[in-house]
Amino acid sequence: MASGSEGDLVDAVVEHLRRDGFVLEPGLARDAFVVASHRGTPMPHAPELTIPPALFAEYLHGMARGMDDHPDPFTEALSLTRIHLVEALDTDHGDGLNHVSALGYRRRRGRVEFFVETEPPPDTQR
Repeated sequence: MASGSEGDLVDAVVEHLRRDGFVLEPGLARDAFVVASHRGTPMPHAPELTIPPALFAEYLHGMARGMDDHPDPFTEALSLTRIHLVEALDTDHGDGLNHVSALGYRRRRGRVEFFVETEPPPDTQR
């Protein structure tokens, strides 16, 4: 895939997550989704996935710049971001649960970064 429109890139990632069994519902913000469940199992924190299209495209282009040894660096960058998202949302944190409460892409200190925030399972918080 060549670097498509910013919205198409977000759509591609969302569709990939849905094919992997994640149920994504619209979030409060225009560029956010709530990850409600994975393969029929509710996500403990119903994490918010934030993918601002312009930031996501900038992140992918930045990642692709470091992949000159690949035939299609941009497609490789997109593939890796899909893997990172699935790994973050599918990881068992040792207690059979996923602790992710928020993840996505944001600008921090002038750079776009992928972030993952976690919290203890809801029933163990005090």
